Amino acid sequence: MRVLTIDILVIGAGPAGTYFTYKYLKSINDLSIVIIEKKVNPRFPIICGELIPSREILKKHIPSNIYKYLLETLNETLDSDVIVNKINFVKVFIDNYYVGLLPFKTYLIDKGKVLEKLIESAENCGCKVQFSTTVTDCLLRNETFKLRVFSKEGERIIKSKIVIGADAYPSVVDVSLNMNARLDDNELVIATSCRARSTKKYDSDVAIVLLSYDLCPGGFAWIFPRDDKVFNVGLGIRASKVSNYSDVLSRHLKFLEKFDLKPLHRPLVKTIPVSGLLNRLSLHNAYLIGDAAGSVIPTNGAGIN
Repeated sequence: MRVLTIDILVIGAGPAGTYFTYKYLKSINDLSIVIIEKKVNPRFPIICGELIPSREILKKHIPSNIYKYLLETLNETLDSDVIVNKINFVKVFIDNYYVGLLPFKTYLIDKGKVLEKLIESAENCGCKVQFSTTVTDCLLRNETFKLRVFSKEGERIIKSKIVIGADAYPSVVDVSLNMNARLDDNELVIATSCRARSTKKYDSDVAIVLLSYDLCPGGFAWIFPRDDKVFNVGLGIRASKVSNYSDVLSRHLKFLEKFDLKPLHRPLVKTIPVSGLLNRLSLHNAYLIGDAAGSVIPTNGAGIN
């Protein structure tokens, strides 16, 4: 069996994994780093609303000692060519009751393009990125991690001094090394995401948020305009409130019907931890980051921030 020996293995080529690699290699560039990603490419599927707050919102609501780091991240990743739309307001509904129109200065971004740029920057610093590749287990042997990896080329082993789990929740690193007890259903949200089109005209700078116990109990549904005809849409439901993924997808389609929206592709589904950071984020030289670490805003399920 083929064996690859490296310094650092990053599992997951999402925002957390790619940004960590880029920042690390900018400061220390004499180590061998490989990113493993199960997707075929970074552009699809994107299970995300792709909405991020403006600098004005962050500065107003985030403590200054944290804001400076978020600002650095925005400045390094948020170029004008990745901004799809600027949103100024949000309409809030509770079931059929219209609550009101609120200021909501945010950006809708092309997350796939952001990831492509981060991957390119990491590769320029010496990182190697392997797509269509899956890690099935991670074992610690004599201070070295041994990971079983599958790709189109077959099975192989990667030995690494450091492992970064950035592969969503629950990370294969977390599960293999038994770092954390599994979260219960009250600590998880099942989220859907897709793009949709409408024959009805919507304001392109107004997002929509719906609170509804029937459609999205323990969460909310959202419509984020890319323009006045195409939207990023989805909903999040507390896992304890639904029986299975089919139930979630059924509610997703009812939500689209309620707002006269037609899906442009099959809705995507993922599970998101919303109980805050996990109890253990590191073990020996294994680390969890991003969604894998529970680094998600509990009130709205946002992880891209």
